[in-house]
Amino acid sequence: MLGTAGSEDGLKLVIKNGAISVFDHSKPTVNTDVMAATAGRGVDVILEVRSDNLADDIELLAPQGRVALIGDRGAAMFN
Repeated sequence: MLGTAGSEDGLKLVIKNGAISVFDHSKPTVNTDVMAATAGRGVDVILEVRSDNLADDIELLAPQGRVALIGDRGAAMFN
């Protein structure tokens, strides 16, 4: 399981809750880092709490992957 957070405390919490690898989503390389961790395959499932992250989430999905939006802390905008 991979996880993301935007602070050191958040990253520690993600590890405490079972993530094997964690990534700081405030860094500009987060998508590249996640794709590298999956050997370019992408992730199968993303549990998301911000609809404004959906465009990035879609880029990270493996074939047949899915995003589950849990609540909404942002505004959804698509091109």
